[in-house]
Amino acid sequence: MDKLKKARTPVRTQLTRLINTIGELLNQESIDELTLQIKLESLHENAPKIDDYDSNILELMAEDDSIGEDSQETEFLAQEKYRESYRMAKIKTENYFEGKRVATNDKASNVVVSEGLSPTVNVRTPHNTKYPKITIKRFEGDLKEWEQKMEISTIIKESITALLEDRDFMDKLAAKVAMSIEKKLEDFKIQTEGRLNNLKKENVKLATELDELKQYSRRNNIRVFGIPETSGENVEDKFLSVTKDRMSIVLMPNEIERCHRIGKKINNKPRPVIIKFMSYKTKALLYLNKKLLKGTGITLREDLTSDRAKLYKLAVDKYGFNNVWTYDGVIKLKLKNTIQSIRSADDIGLD
Repeated sequence: MDKLKKARTPVRTQLTRLINTIGELLNQESIDELTLQIKLESLHENAPKIDDYDSNILELMAEDDSIGEDSQETEFLAQEKYRESYRMAKIKTENYFEGKRVATNDKASNVVVSEGLSPTVNVRTPHNTKYPKITIKRFEGDLKEWEQKMEISTIIKESITALLEDRDFMDKLAAKVAMSIEKKLEDFKIQTEGRLNNLKKENVKLATELDELKQYSRRNNIRVFGIPETSGENVEDKFLSVTKDRMSIVLMPNEIERCHRIGKKINNKPRPVIIKFMSYKTKALLYLNKKLLKGTGITLREDLTSDRAKLYKLAVDKYGFNNVWTYDGVIKLKLKNTIQSIRSADDIGLD
C-alpha cells in the first residue's frame, strides 16, 4: 500500500498543476485556447491514473483488519477532494469551449451568403429597377480579316470532328478520363472513410461520456441481494436491521432517500433491493465494509448502468467472482497479482 501511495504522489502533483494552470488560463482576458485544449487533454489522461491508484488503495485498506474506519474515511475524503477539483476544472473548460462553439454557430446563422454576391439578407431585385439599354454596334472591321477568322474556326471544328471519329484517339481519351474518374473516386472514398472513422470515434466518445454521467448519477446507490421477501413488508426496516445486526453500522431512516425492491418476482426467490442514500459518504461506508456480510447470504453491489452491468458479467464469467469487483462504478480485475481497470470488452481479453 505504501508503494502505491508513493507512486500516486507525482501523479497527484501533476494533476494539481494542470488544474491550477487551467484556472489561470480561464481567468485571463485573452485566453490561449490551444494551450487550454492541451491542458484539458492532459487532465483527461491523468485523471484515470489517479482513480486507479485511489480505488486500489481503498480496497487494500478495506482488506487490512489493522486499519480502522477513521483512516479509511480520511483517505476517502482526501480522494474526493481531488475528484471534485478535477471535475470542476473539466466542466469549466468544456463549458468555455461549448460557449465559443454556440456563439460561432449563432453568428454564422445570421449571415446568408449567395455565390457571386456580397453577404446580404435579401438579394431580390426591386420591381422598379431600370436595366441598362443594350446597343449592338455596327460591324466596321475588315471583312477579309473576319473571313480568315471564320476559316480558322472551320478548320478547328473539322479537326475536332476528325479526332472524335478516330477510334484510337477516343480509346486513349476514354482511358485517361476513366483513370481520372477512378482517382477522384478513390480520393473521395479515402475522405469518406476518414470522416466515417471520425464520426465513429466521436460517437464512442459521446457514448462513453453519457455512460459516465449515468453512472455518476447512481454513485449514492447500492443494490442488496438476499434479504428475505414477505407480504406487506417494510423493506427499509429490514435493511436497517441488516446493517445494525450484521455489520454493526447504525443508520438513521433520514439517511435513506429511497428504498424498494426491483424486478419481477420469480418463484420464492427474493427480489433485490435498491437503496439510494442521501450522501455518498454513507454508501461508501457500507460498501467498504460489505465483507462483514460474508456467510449471511446477503450481498452488496454497486448500482451499475446497463452497459457496465453487461461488462461486469462478462468479466465474472471469465475470471470468477473472487477476481472481479467494482469500486465507484469502475470494474476491477485481479490478475497475476496485479489490479487493473476494465473499461471496455477489449480489456476482458487480457491474459
